[in-house]
Amino acid sequence: MAKHDMAQAFTEMAEATAQLHFGVFDKRVLLPLSQLPDHVLGETKEVLARERVDELLEGGWVPRIGLEDGRELGFPLYVPSRVGLFLELERQGYSPAELRAIASHEEEYIDNILATEDFAYIDDDREALLNEWRHELPVFEARLAHVLGQKKQPTGYETPEELNQQIGRLRRSIDFLESHPEESMSAEQKEKTTRMAHRVRFFHEYLRVMLVNHLRDQVRAGYSPYLHFRSASWQSDGPPVFGPVLWELVLDGPWTWEGDVPIRLPGLQLKGDQVIHTRVLRPAEYEDCWKRYDLDHYFRLLARRRGERRCPQCHALLPSGTHELRQYCSPECRGNAKMQRYRDRQRSESRRVAEWEDLEALHSAAEGASGSA
Repeated sequence: MAKHDMAQAFTEMAEATAQLHFGVFDKRVLLPLSQLPDHVLGETKEVLARERVDELLEGGWVPRIGLEDGRELGFPLYVPSRVGLFLELERQGYSPAELRAIASHEEEYIDNILATEDFAYIDDDREALLNEWRHELPVFEARLAHVLGQKKQPTGYETPEELNQQIGRLRRSIDFLESHPEESMSAEQKEKTTRMAHRVRFFHEYLRVMLVNHLRDQVRAGYSPYLHFRSASWQSDGPPVFGPVLWELVLDGPWTWEGDVPIRLPGLQLKGDQVIHTRVLRPAEYEDCWKRYDLDHYFRLLARRRGERRCPQCHALLPSGTHELRQYCSPECRGNAKMQRYRDRQRSESRRVAEWEDLEALHSAAEGASGSA
């Protein structure tokens, strides 16, 4: 979809929801905790036994927040869909500690990213717009500096003229609102401010819901939510596709070492230097998982982080006092490593030969076609 068409679609959706109030992740917008089972059933079709509600509070599935009257606890609007997901994960064998860690990660994501700074829930229309534009201005200024610093126009960026126009509009808009409190505005200016603030809120809520759904899709796919990937894509007609895990970022992150919680990968759990199967894997499947998740790299980084020396072939600890030049734990591992490198070279050479033969066949076909013509 072209950028103009997408902007027009968002504008139309925002106008169609003009009477709605957005507050899915606003922890001031709460429903009574006693209604949680009904909302879980309505949103996810999962059945939550009423006697389990207190257990979920203790287990960290639901944040402990009181209603304004102080007589009952409440829950934010994003909680029923989380509980439905967790009931499904619980049946799959996720431990209480894992579910607590996933909920804690999501809560921090909401508090520190989705409901603060430029994404903060602000009730006043004028302040909501000022907050949005004040955060947008340095972003556009940085983009302009980037474009001006390049010899060629960067792909995907606006031209300097377009960026300067946008920066000028933002500065004029900020200056106007800063010098015009609501009581000094005309009825037309108030109506325009309300309409523009609603569009901002609609767009923010759309992004919040999308980002949390992306996190939950990652969990549904069998990954821990705090894993980082070299690439990830969400298909409109299929499950998300994740690229290689960025183990450097993962092992340097605080979430990897929270409590006694393993790293989840589809089919596997990593608990320190232990690899635990979550389903039966045939030898070929296990080998594929090992390569796809680059577990050799994981174990090398883990050993380095712990200050350990391990055999690069089987990842066994090298005995203390081992000579600094010794790499492998045994002659067998050294021999297996040599054989593996030989096989890799053979496969690479075979691919090059096959590609060359395909190219030769293509050239021959092309020459034959031109000759017959």
